[in-house]
Amino acid sequence: MKTLYLDKEFDRIFEKLYKKENFSLLRYGDGERAIMVGQSYGSGEGWKVEDNQNFTNALLQTLGLNDPRVIYAISCPCCDEVATYWYQTHIESKNLSLANIFVNFNHRRFKEHFEKLSEDAVLIANHRAKGKKIGNLNILKHYEISDDCNAFFKEDLQNLLSEIKKDFGERENLLFVISAGPLAEIIIYNLFLHNPNNRYIDFGSSIDFYFKQGELGGGAEALRPYTIPGNIYAERNCIMPIYENELNVSVVLNLYKRPQALKEQLKAIQNQSLKPKEILLYQDGVFEGIEIPKEIEKEFDVIEISKENKGVWERFRFAQRRASSELVCVFDDDCIPGSDFLMNCYREMQKQEGLYGTIGIILQKPQNYPYKDFLILGWLNPNKRRAEVDFVGHSWFFKKKWLETFFANTQSLQKYKVAGEDMGFSLALQKIGVKTFVPPQIYDQPQMWGSHPKFGETYGSADVALHKDEENLKRFNNAMKECLDLGFQTLKKTNKKAYWESTLLYHKAQKKKEGDIYIYIYMESCQKLHKIQTQSTRARNSA
Repeated sequence: MKTLYLDKEFDRIFEKLYKKENFSLLRYGDGERAIMVGQSYGSGEGWKVEDNQNFTNALLQTLGLNDPRVIYAISCPCCDEVATYWYQTHIESKNLSLANIFVNFNHRRFKEHFEKLSEDAVLIANHRAKGKKIGNLNILKHYEISDDCNAFFKEDLQNLLSEIKKDFGERENLLFVISAGPLAEIIIYNLFLHNPNNRYIDFGSSIDFYFKQGELGGGAEALRPYTIPGNIYAERNCIMPIYENELNVSVVLNLYKRPQALKEQLKAIQNQSLKPKEILLYQDGVFEGIEIPKEIEKEFDVIEISKENKGVWERFRFAQRRASSELVCVFDDDCIPGSDFLMNCYREMQKQEGLYGTIGIILQKPQNYPYKDFLILGWLNPNKRRAEVDFVGHSWFFKKKWLETFFANTQSLQKYKVAGEDMGFSLALQKIGVKTFVPPQIYDQPQMWGSHPKFGETYGSADVALHKDEENLKRFNNAMKECLDLGFQTLKKTNKKAYWESTLLYHKAQKKKEGDIYIYIYMESCQKLHKIQTQSTRARNSA
């Protein structure tokens, strides 16, 4: 895995500029990503992009230049971790750099290096740059951008592009200095396609001090915090790993009797910040009135339809047969994840290898599961930290190679057909020293959750849900007892520290949901339990 350093990338880019090597530098940060995922975005300058699908599509299109002459500078993990995963799984090119390449730690060097550029240049920047001296460049022409990027995109951008192509479309070896917010990437994309033999550079706000004054009249110092010596942003020298295949995740969805949920689920997977390499669909049985919606059928990379209902284990066999990535995430058919859930699982997997899932079960008296004596962590009871649990459900994020261990060590459990795969997976992984976790699902950050509460409650409580059938509950209980016979070790028995830490997270979640009254109820139940245990001990001692 290659690692980029902010200061070294600065040197690399300026070396190319000094050599007058023709290349394009497009820079993407939080604003560009917000527009591309359809979020409302308001800039510090006062303009706003909201419900502008054309702007969204135009920016998304710019990500498709897989050309060695094009460098994509993107958000680094220390500044915006979610954006790092988003960009690196949406941009095919691996010719990457850092979006803040001219600012933060590098801004103290920027003016000196920039003013070594002494040549003809075309300026595409805010109207305030009109007539201003921009370093030591000889500005051939200044194309003005208004203060409102959204309005400019709608009303003026196409005319601007036509004018630039008319004036300089046939010129080569020319420097284009661009500072136009998220419009810069659209401009560079179009100019590069028209004529790649120039230098199209998005300098962004790094050149603001040449033509903008801050509220306090202090120029750049009043505009951007990274220009203030000692400011945390001014001292930040970022690093960024460049992933090759490490981010590849195969997502497995399954269709049973909830086709209405499949559309929502597919949309949620397609909108993940960590974009999956492939989305596979397994249909578990053919039932009257149940079929893959025609409008989404072509959205899947692989579809397999079983004529008979083979149960919950078969989707994992399907993953073993057809998934091409080293990492796999299998979802229940009623699980609609938040947009950052895959990223959340991947990030935690890098910190602590393990099996991750949407909800985690903490067993108190395992022989009584699923009737009583267990706790649930996850979106139902949000946990602010990674929590070790006995087993997970609703989704399973894991290494594909573990499936061999999974099936080899759970043969007797597979007879339950609609039960036991969740606890069986953790049982199998215990045998090779792999633990089971729930990733952080912070209370007020539902984008990190493994299931959206609205959909989870709706689809999870439908009549087709397995837990609604009393016979299935018996199967769950029998499977749990058999797991214990096969050597399943509960967290409470093997790691009391982790057990109590996870239990505490559960009670904190309950307090968050129910308020202070929960603490009194919990303390009262503890006191009753202590009283019963004390009376029992006294009775034994007196006998």
